[in-house]
Amino acid sequence: MSKTVKVLLGCGLLVLLALLLAALLGGGMLAWFSFSPAASGPVLVAGDTMAQAIGPDALVYWRDDKIMLLPAPGAAEIELGSGQSPVLNGNTVAWIDNETVVLRDIAVAEAVTTMQSPSGKPLALAVDGPLVAWVALGEDGSGILQLVTPEYNPQYRHQGMLFAPAWHPDGQSLVVHDMQNLIRVDLDGKVLATTPLVTFTGNSEAITSSDVYRYCPTDSGLLVFTRAVPSSPAQLVAHNGEPNTAVFLYDFRTRRATRLTGENILGMNPQWTADGTKIRFTGYPDTDMAGNPFRVYEMQRDGSGLRELVRGEIS
Repeated sequence: MSKTVKVLLGCGLLVLLALLLAALLGGGMLAWFSFSPAASGPVLVAGDTMAQAIGPDALVYWRDDKIMLLPAPGAAEIELGSGQSPVLNGNTVAWIDNETVVLRDIAVAEAVTTMQSPSGKPLALAVDGPLVAWVALGEDGSGILQLVTPEYNPQYRHQGMLFAPAWHPDGQSLVVHDMQNLIRVDLDGKVLATTPLVTFTGNSEAITSSDVYRYCPTDSGLLVFTRAVPSSPAQLVAHNGEPNTAVFLYDFRTRRATRLTGENILGMNPQWTADGTKIRFTGYPDTDMAGNPFRVYEMQRDGSGLRELVRGEIS
């Protein structure tokens, strides 16, 4: 066989291997990592791989009843579906769509699951990997903290409504409040601890049903929370004397609460970044309260470095 023929055969094999590899990537392996039309509707990011699309600082929020994903600060938004009150843990996004809880694995576009609450309409969610918990209002008016897994559905029933479920850093318990106490419950519905909310707020009159209490994921000695505070002059006029809401940080070691947001901004629904170094919250400045003013802000956990990330709300 001549040298020329050998070269041609070698080139032909290389071309064939390249075509086979392209076929595998285009129709198989790459497709598994790509976003494509899912059961709930919209196309996400056609052709982008998981590594390209989702960063460690990814954010889920809602705006105009649309669930949105911000893969990284400054990136293009991705629409995930319709509903409200989304929460994100790792690659799992959960949100409420009417009386249904929707779960989506953002690493696999087709992985969409819907669940009906067995205990009443879900009001708020907490998600930790495959474990999803929500609070609901029972027919008898009791508050229900419901943990839903494929195997069992343990729950904690409470005389009165419950608010703001959140996971404890240990991953084996949740916290929820009833406007009087912060209640820590294990995965079987057993109460582990009860702490009066005035421990954090210093004033029972500053507590509202919209307040949240969330432990730092990397330091159980820190708790971010909200409470009512006096409004700025502009907010007093715009809201007919209604109080403002501010974000605070409580340190269990020093037993001190520090206000993180200023007088001229409303702060709601704070949540930690996964590494525990930053806090994000829903709010708006008192100079821009017309229409739908809500934005998502981010700051260092000492309150410094405040910046706006996107328009919308987090829960």
